[in-house]
Amino acid sequence: MKIFLSLIAAAGLMGCGTVASVFSDAPLGYEAVTIHTNEKSDVKIFVNNEEVAAQKGSVLLSKRRNAHFVTVKKDGYRPVTQYFSRDVNGIIVFLDALLIVPLIVDIATWEIYDINPRDIRINLRKDD
Repeated sequence: MKIFLSLIAAAGLMGCGTVASVFSDAPLGYEAVTIHTNEKSDVKIFVNNEEVAAQKGSVLLSKRRNAHFVTVKKDGYRPVTQYFSRDVNGIIVFLDALLIVPLIVDIATWEIYDINPRDIRINLRKDD
């Protein structure tokens, strides 16, 4: 019985966003964004001007930043840049505010934010 009550108390201290992030592929404070391109080979992806390795077409974007710029490049093609913004998830804030402590946890772990868009399609065009 003590273990059960301890688990309930611990669950009450975790924020809704923090709990939801357990089911995500991204670590706390990050969001996985999927990038689809019409060209599959030799494509380079840059997040805020730094080259990153995409895992299964996804990149991790930090929720600590207000905005991200993701650029997709390939030799012989025009680079394409996509803007990503950080938005407050109103549903998470509302649910967390009911108990106050979870709101503090989600703010501290950046889990009250979402990165938008989460899934994009980029069409690379050949240089003229």
